[in-house]
Amino acid sequence: MLLLFLVGQNHVCAQNSSTTVKQCGIDQLCVDISFCPELTNESESFDHWLSRYKEMSAILDDRFCGTEPKTGYRKFCCQIPPENKINTLGCGFPTENRILIPIYNLFENPWMALIRDRRNRILCSGTVIAGSFILTTASCSRSDTDGAITVRVGEYDISSSVDCSKRAKDCADQPHDVAVLKHILHPHYNPVTSENDIALLKIVSVKFGESVRPVCLSDEWQSRGSLVGWNSEVVPSKTLVNIVDSEKCVQTIAGYGNGTRKMDNKICLRMELSGNCQDARQNTLPGSSFQAEFRPDRRLVQQGMLLAISSCGESNRAIYAVLTNVTSYMDWIKDNMYYIHPRMRI
Repeated sequence: MLLLFLVGQNHVCAQNSSTTVKQCGIDQLCVDISFCPELTNESESFDHWLSRYKEMSAILDDRFCGTEPKTGYRKFCCQIPPENKINTLGCGFPTENRILIPIYNLFENPWMALIRDRRNRILCSGTVIAGSFILTTASCSRSDTDGAITVRVGEYDISSSVDCSKRAKDCADQPHDVAVLKHILHPHYNPVTSENDIALLKIVSVKFGESVRPVCLSDEWQSRGSLVGWNSEVVPSKTLVNIVDSEKCVQTIAGYGNGTRKMDNKICLRMELSGNCQDARQNTLPGSSFQAEFRPDRRLVQQGMLLAISSCGESNRAIYAVLTNVTSYMDWIKDNMYYIHPRMRI
């Protein structure tokens, strides 16, 4: 039996008396009780909580999954809120059939998002990874640190009041501008060296539909895919790319490798040029998504986020790009999504 001791109203300490440590399920996380809305209700009084001691003792006994080493607080298996889940059933599937050519069709990448500052200026791209979270770069997120950034989801062509397919048979719903509630930058992000350039934006929860749905994430990767986002004129952009040796980016992008910027947890991409090199360099906003198709169901999985593009080289045949390797940060992403209490003040 688990003998409970309350610390205030937010934590549980316990003496473990022959209680088996439970292995949490795939949709559960082992957390302090203060992070679990199923097991605590902030509207309940302390006395009411005590009146349910026997009931709660049995429930917590069944969900006990370990102890927080630093505090001694007991942890319990808690259901992950749906809006905080990654890789939901519909992730990575475009509403419209995609074509493996450099054309970005309406509904093809419904997870792409535009991030704006308080003056409504577009800073960069991001991706919807869950109902309440946008994945982007830390260098984008820190452009405005007072929480005034907004995110536009469900956008395709910003110059058009209504986005429709080429044959005008299908039109998208109006895009939504949603508030950013919290900026979560990687704690070891270094703007000088560009290390750990990754961030999460906690947003007002959005509903999924034809124009808005999440991309998939994974710790696996493929060497071929597409770089998707908007160009400098905020026109939808898609480029077919290959992962190449990091040395190519070190040689072609100022500041990397031998300079101050590091290639740790980065991806180097090669983009073949079919037109003017200078135009191609303006073809993507920072934070654009490198994504690859995974068999057997052909879901699209995001593997990287754009940080920098090289100058023209190799007789203008190709340019190179440095991206944050998203696959290297899966544990950090999940930990920081799942540990945000739905009712906590942010």
